Order: sequence, then structure tokens, then C-alpha cells
Amino acid sequence: MRLWALAFLAWIFLFTGPAVRGYADSPADAKTPVAEPAQPGFKPKAPHGGLLLDAGDDFAHIEMVFDASEGSLTAYLLDGEAEEVVPLKQPAILVRLTRPARTLKLKAVVSPLSGEKPGATSSYALTDPSLKGLSRLKGALVSVDINGRVFKNLSFQFPPEKE
Repeated sequence: MRLWALAFLAWIFLFTGPAVRGYADSPADAKTPVAEPAQPGFKPKAPHGGLLLDAGDDFAHIEMVFDASEGSLTAYLLDGEAEEVVPLKQPAILVRLTRPARTLKLKAVVSPLSGEKPGATSSYALTDPSLKGLSRLKGALVSVDINGRVFKNLSFQFPPEKE
């Protein structure tokens, strides 16, 4: 009798699989996502068409967008895959330019439509007439605090260097 019960349980386990969420063949629900392994050579894409700066080996990304015709510079804070926004608490991000030499302050952009408010925003921007028409822009973000990790002197340049 015991052998029959053991064989029956083994048969059920073989054909139904383990009842544990998170296996690749188990259906995922909204509360338990199945993590996909990172593909070798995966390179995130900038969602706004700008230049991606890596913060902490894919801990997060900062997308810099420079519009010379408007004289605007915008920074978007994104997650490690550059897909989701990451709101910050800081009210501004300082940018130290070396070409042309000056320091700029990108202010937090508040958006009621996205629910971002002061103290929780993922984009920072400024428009400066002195940036209009520039063909080159080179500088660094002075300091950015992303979820308690501080990143300093993240450099960038427009047009970007060829890889």
C-alpha cells in the first residue's frame, strides 16, 4: 500500500511539476515576476535619444539630452536597464562645463501628469541662451545621490565620443 501511494505522488509530481512560483515554466503573476537573465553584451538604449551615463556598473543611468537649437540641457534619472525612472530627493544637479567653462544648475522638473513632485522627481533641466548654437559641449555632473549612493564627476560630451 505504501509503495502504491509513493508511486502515485511521484507520478503527480512528474506531470504537474513543483508548486513553487518563480520557476521558468510556472505562470508568473503580478506579484512574483520571473527574472530574465541578463544577455551577454546587453547595452541599454537611451529612451529620449540622448547620451547614457552609467552610474555604478548599471546600478542606474543618467540620460543627458542637449538641444543646441533651444540652448537646453536635460538629465533623466533611470534604473540600471534605462527603462524605468528613478525619482531623486535633491532639488538640483550641478553641472561643471569645461567647454564652454562655467557651472550650471539643472533644476528639478515637476510634472503633475506623471505624479512627480518636489523631492521626488526624475528629470532635471535648464535652458540657457549661452548654450544656443554650440556644436560642442563637455562637462561633468558634480554630484548625484541615487537612493543613497552618491556619484561624483560623471563626465559627458556632445557630440559623444565614438566607441
